[in-house]
Amino acid sequence: MDAAEDGRRAVHRRDPGSGSEGAVGVEDDPSAAPGDAPAPAEATARDADAVEVPRRPERTGHGPVGDLLLRLGGPLLVLLVLLVVLVVALVVLLVGSRQPDIVTLRDSGTVDNFARPDGDPIGAAPLQAPWDTIGDWRLVDGTAYLADAPGATGFAILPGEVTDGRVAATVYGIAGEGGIVARYRGPGDYVSLRPVPGQATWRLDVVSGGEVVTSETMGLIGAPEGSRVELVLDGSQVSVIVAGQLRGGPFDISSAGSGGEVGLIATLDEQGGSSRFDDVARERV
Repeated sequence: MDAAEDGRRAVHRRDPGSGSEGAVGVEDDPSAAPGDAPAPAEATARDADAVEVPRRPERTGHGPVGDLLLRLGGPLLVLLVLLVVLVVALVVLLVGSRQPDIVTLRDSGTVDNFARPDGDPIGAAPLQAPWDTIGDWRLVDGTAYLADAPGATGFAILPGEVTDGRVAATVYGIAGEGGIVARYRGPGDYVSLRPVPGQATWRLDVVSGGEVVTSETMGLIGAPEGSRVELVLDGSQVSVIVAGQLRGGPFDISSAGSGGEVGLIATLDEQGGSSRFDDVARERV
């Protein structure tokens, strides 16, 4: 290759009319020194055609509002979680404050749980008022019972009239027909709720002048050990709750009059067996 060829460079031309690439020509390169290797024609053509195109900013595809929400997503999520926790706490508080009536009565209206030494008489400790008793009522294992002769009937009464309200107690054992009384004016005038001997049910009696004038049986509801029984008094009517469920009523007890006191009743069986009582509650409205 001679010196003239060494001093030439390839030129890549475009056709101004069509924009297509034209033929590759060769012209002298004045800067080339004799003996220098010529620049490759293809590389020179790429350099001539290279055009720097500005790069567009990357797009997230969410738009300005979406980008803003993405940036705020973390704090918003925290606020949402806190709001949910607050709502749940309020619901639990409201539900917890609305306990079933029987539980509210037992917790807030309990007048005696008999947590006193065994053998003491039932009225040994002053409560809202001392117990008025007919019969020998004693305490054992934190419960009260009638300790009289077989066949005897006894009453333990809380002084103070209850026209509208409730009386409740937990009754252990059905020997002796232990139960609760309301509208009590004396041993011959009262309303009682007691288990029926030999039957899985409870009976509501209205007693006037020593005679049963009205009697209602609650059906086959059972009388298990530790039954929680309650009488709900509303004017001339009464409803029966056993084990936290409404089992009868409202029944008309207008023949028993209004007012009266509430308390316990027990009739000992032939062997002298007696029911035991705990957590006596009274509520006056």
